[in-house]
Amino acid sequence: MTYQEWSLLFPLISSLLGLFFHFHLVMRAAKFFLRKEPSEYIPEDDAQQSFNQIIAVICLSIGYVSFLAGWTKIAYVFTLLVALAAFAAILGFCIGCFIVKKIQAKLDCLNKGESYINIHVKEVLAYIIRNVHHTWELLVFERQNIPAAGIQILGGTFESCDRD
Repeated sequence: MTYQEWSLLFPLISSLLGLFFHFHLVMRAAKFFLRKEPSEYIPEDDAQQSFNQIIAVICLSIGYVSFLAGWTKIAYVFTLLVALAAFAAILGFCIGCFIVKKIQAKLDCLNKGESYINIHVKEVLAYIIRNVHHTWELLVFERQNIPAAGIQILGGTFESCDRD
């Protein structure tokens, strides 16, 4: 076994422990770097965490087996997918959440009798800004009941099952 296979074992085992026993080694270690008490952070939905963990376990497993089989290109693709998803999560974008939302939107359309092929999802992105004394300001908000959420930028999507 080379370094490449061994390097995937730690995140894979940690992810499996988190998925099956709700004990994630990486998250336990990360608690030492938190600036606030863990109870002060807004928790992610358990079902969403499990879905994200399943995606990570599948990708890490494919990467690990691919390294063992000598399929290094496939191994790198799947391990990079996990690394990119983790980096996106650090920046605040949850790929698993995005996937679930899109699947739910398509299932909603199917339940309304729409054809899967004719589903169109329309999304709009806009920021509200103003110019005050030659300085641009971005509209943000703070949740009054959840101060731990911090300052946030307004966001959302418009989804429709309507046919064009």
